[in-house]
Amino acid sequence: MDGIATALSFPDWSARNLDALYDCLTDLSWLPAGEHVLIWVGWDALKQAQPRAYLAIHGVLSDAVRALAPGGERADGRTLTVVLDEA
Repeated sequence: MDGIATALSFPDWSARNLDALYDCLTDLSWLPAGEHVLIWVGWDALKQAQPRAYLAIHGVLSDAVRALAPGGERADGRTLTVVLDEA
């Protein structure tokens, strides 16, 4: 979660839990309008070491992508694309 917060320049007030992750991912008001791409390198290591944590974070990312998509419940001119890099 810290890597996601750093990559997307989360505000200092953001908390470190799944609810806060979702809230920040579906807000992004501190970033300009348009598409924002998050490339998750090393996701497979988390999946192997902590499968439940991986599934939880992956679920939040998927939900956020849907919420920000055009017509989504939090659509505001910003979209989020998540790429799982196999490197």
